[in-house]
Amino acid sequence: MRKESSFLIFGTTLSIIALIGLRIGHFYTHGLCNCLSGKLLEYIIPVSGLTIVVLLTNRHVIKLIKQREAESENVKKAYETIDGITRISDSMLFDFQLSRLGRNENYLKIIGVIIGTEGVMLRNKATACFLALLNRQNNTLEGNIIYKRNGDLAVDSETIKIRLDSKVAITKGSNDVKFSNWDDKIGSIGKYQEHFNDDVRQKVGIIRNFVTYRIKGIENGSLIFFNYENDVDQYDADIIRHLAGHFASLYSFSLKQKENLRLQYLVIKKLADLAEKRDPETGEHLFRIQNYCCFIAKKLSKQEKYKDIINQPFLKDIYYSSPLHDIGKVGIKDGILLKPGKLTPDEMAIMKTHTLIGAEIIEGPAFLKMGRDIAHYHHEKWDGTGYPDGLKGEKIPLSARIMALADVYDALTSKRVYKEAFTHDVAESIIKEGIGSHFDPDVGFVFIENKDKFKDIMKAQEHRFKADRMVGVDQMCLKGPELN
Repeated sequence: MRKESSFLIFGTTLSIIALIGLRIGHFYTHGLCNCLSGKLLEYIIPVSGLTIVVLLTNRHVIKLIKQREAESENVKKAYETIDGITRISDSMLFDFQLSRLGRNENYLKIIGVIIGTEGVMLRNKATACFLALLNRQNNTLEGNIIYKRNGDLAVDSETIKIRLDSKVAITKGSNDVKFSNWDDKIGSIGKYQEHFNDDVRQKVGIIRNFVTYRIKGIENGSLIFFNYENDVDQYDADIIRHLAGHFASLYSFSLKQKENLRLQYLVIKKLADLAEKRDPETGEHLFRIQNYCCFIAKKLSKQEKYKDIINQPFLKDIYYSSPLHDIGKVGIKDGILLKPGKLTPDEMAIMKTHTLIGAEIIEGPAFLKMGRDIAHYHHEKWDGTGYPDGLKGEKIPLSARIMALADVYDALTSKRVYKEAFTHDVAESIIKEGIGSHFDPDVGFVFIENKDKFKDIMKAQEHRFKADRMVGVDQMCLKGPELN
């Protein structure tokens, strides 16, 4: 602003001088010649001078305005960059996506921002990246060229290996991030190419500039971005460094979250083990129930009605929470729970309380909410004739409606102390009769359309159970279903 003011003051001063000159010119030219040519000289000379002054002043003012516009545009792009990065972070955090974030995802997010596949507005974008990680055994950097293709990141299939003693040396910048343009120190762009690995140059083409970020921590390596649209400077280097720090923080948070989830699932598993201790047959039942429920939920997620309800967290929750459905049976006396014959009305009334006992046992932590809903409501019926609360239709939690069918099917096809196992066909017939009265019609439709899959799960789990029990609780807790 001080430069603009100086030019305006200077221009104004010259304009005043020109006006004074106009009057002086009028006095002398009028005295020398009173003819037409004298009149012309009287005005032409001062006006010409004034015009030149105005043009010179305007030229400097216009230049300053353009500089201010350029600076404003840079500020605007900086804000757009921040907004874009924030949007990506929000996306990664939404619906627990962060729980699936690993180191590779970190790198690809950074690459996507700098190359331009993440929708972030940058003033300067690269056209290619070399993601290279350190192979300590061979003392080499090994990785692939990544570039933009049809709006998405494309990874070249050929792995490039570079010995550490051949790394680029003509760089400047801070320790963890460096940048270089071909004309910074090298007089010829051809000479500049000699500082790069031949395999990299063949993939990238003629290299005009680059920014490299040194990866440190659990893994060591480099992120090298090539051929920005314009010359690179400290601003471009800082963008990468800040992005790396930003995503590293998110990754650290994701590790903590994964550990918390692991501990939560461990708690659920231990609670489910309580039921198994009371009834030896319950263990295999729990494994089958997990797969029935998860399968039904996956199929429902494809329907328009449920696509925004059943997501990855829902699948994980129902997979790990479903074994808690009969946790309340730990409060039922053995004489009733393990009775080989038919229960009396009074005994049945006591048995029904296992739903309330179960809900009370796991009351509290938010991560047990679905397990609590399942334990409490899995004996409710679609027409409202179930127990313990007589809920009807969609007032019954979706997880409990899914469990209702899965539990009945497994109970029918499994041997119990009070009965022999029914065949799949008999179980199918009973469930069909209960659709619309006992079972949610949507859940029943999934069963009818995929009845053979239920039979497959029943048979497969009989063999898989023994192997799964040997895996260990930590690995079991880390398993999870996918939406596919």
